[in-house]
Amino acid sequence: MQQPEPSAVGSEPTRVIFIETVAELIGKAPTTIRTFATHKQFKDRNLIPRPFKLPNSRRLCWYEHEVRAWIDSTRPASPPPRRRSPGRPTKREQLERQRWANSPQGA
Repeated sequence: MQQPEPSAVGSEPTRVIFIETVAELIGKAPTTIRTFATHKQFKDRNLIPRPFKLPNSRRLCWYEHEVRAWIDSTRPASPPPRRRSPGRPTKREQLERQRWANSPQGA
């Protein structure tokens, strides 16, 4: 991975951060990040920002501005939809659905 030009990043120097800092920034355990970075099945899924290694080092590294850009570009997790109970919908649910279908936004 190439080091970006200073003009592309701004006046701030390019800062290299390690797995502990990335874990704090994205809210995942260091073990999870290491697994996503090193196992082939996770590498191309964009689950974490792409790491690199410094010469003669085995530590995973990231550019701080790339991690922050990755955080900004990923959408936050939304809660799963409410699970429907089995059987026929209640009268209230039927009426809500009917009102929504008849409203201008539902049609």
